[in-house]
Amino acid sequence: PHIIAPSEIITDPNLTFNRTSDIAIAQLNCFNKQLVMESILTESTYTILLLQEPWVNLYTLKIPSYPAWHELMPYDYQAQTYQDKICTCIYISKRIPSWQIALLPSKSPLLTAVELTFPQGKFSQIQLLSVYNPPRH
Repeated sequence: PHIIAPSEIITDPNLTFNRTSDIAIAQLNCFNKQLVMESILTESTYTILLLQEPWVNLYTLKIPSYPAWHELMPYDYQAQTYQDKICTCIYISKRIPSWQIALLPSKSPLLTAVELTFPQGKFSQIQLLSVYNPPRH
């Protein structure tokens, strides 16, 4: 597969999000800790966060919302109990317009996938996956 260099994708210069060189991606296991989630989401300079074991609200079984972020979790998987909650999610800075983001189907609590679309440039789409690989006992 071809690895995309940051300079290879340029989007509409009228948008807040101009090119992939503006993207900073972090991957983090939050260990189901609310404080870890709050810390990275309130103080982060990253554009995209691929999170494993995010903190999930015990009652709603959802990840928290933050004003500066689009929060994405599998839409085609619905947890019935806290034990079968999602194990992955993706947060994308709202500097990237929502029309450039498509949540991809996964049907699994272990995978969250998105596709980012760019109107111009050599490559028009990038897919990002947040995958949880459970430890073996």
